[in-house]
Amino acid sequence: MARPLTPRDDIYWIFSMLIYAAHLPHSPALLPQIAKNKVQLFKKTKRAIAEIAADLYARNPATLLLITPLGAGLEHSYTLQVASRYQVDLGPIGDFASDATFGGDIFLAHKISEELGIEWPVKNLSNERLDVASSVAMLQLIRAKKNYSILPLTYALQPAKQIFAFGQALREAIEKSGERVAALSLGDLSRTNSREREAGDKFDQKIINCLHDKQALAFLELESPQIDSFHVCAYRPLALLLGALSGVNYECDVLSYQQRFGVGMMAARFTF
Repeated sequence: MARPLTPRDDIYWIFSMLIYAAHLPHSPALLPQIAKNKVQLFKKTKRAIAEIAADLYARNPATLLLITPLGAGLEHSYTLQVASRYQVDLGPIGDFASDATFGGDIFLAHKISEELGIEWPVKNLSNERLDVASSVAMLQLIRAKKNYSILPLTYALQPAKQIFAFGQALREAIEKSGERVAALSLGDLSRTNSREREAGDKFDQKIINCLHDKQALAFLELESPQIDSFHVCAYRPLALLLGALSGVNYECDVLSYQQRFGVGMMAARFTF
């Protein structure tokens, strides 16, 4: 396991504007108000997310770029959800009590659109309500006691290799912005019934092995039918994140993997 990060971890950190990258599961079952007395079943995953929150506290990014599978996306466009402030919204899963607000980064959204809008289908949509995946992530990261700005991004429904290439271009736009950005991909791995659980777990291990071994090409060539049949929401956000890390000398530290109630949940950080 990689060592914990520190504010002055290496020379690259000083000069790069993409200063941190991680992946978080998005299952609402990780929230105590949803899981109730079953929340203890997710202790390993919650400890891993707490480590990522501590990393963010140490790195002190200005903005969290949330690569979400559940955002206000458009089939043929990469969508930036732009607002000056965002409101957590768990209404779609029946939680109307959870409440938190976060500042937005309109400048970064404009810079990304400006840099990528000619060669890539990038759209800005105004929406203050966070999707469930972004809401779940931020309700857990808020405990770091930092007032991060956020910018949700949803991928276009393109092949994984094109999403990866967009991630490469996105990284360049982030560098040109001059802002200190942490990129977080969101999403669960396999979602299966009891008969498919073993097969789903094996497919999750393929994903984890590709990430751990830094085999981006093998990751991008994973079988689409299995990704779709197992409802792997994390796949495309991870493809985009790996594109943003292309060319960076990183190590993937998979902090936890749990399969609970037919849902594979992975938390990982990419140290560089």
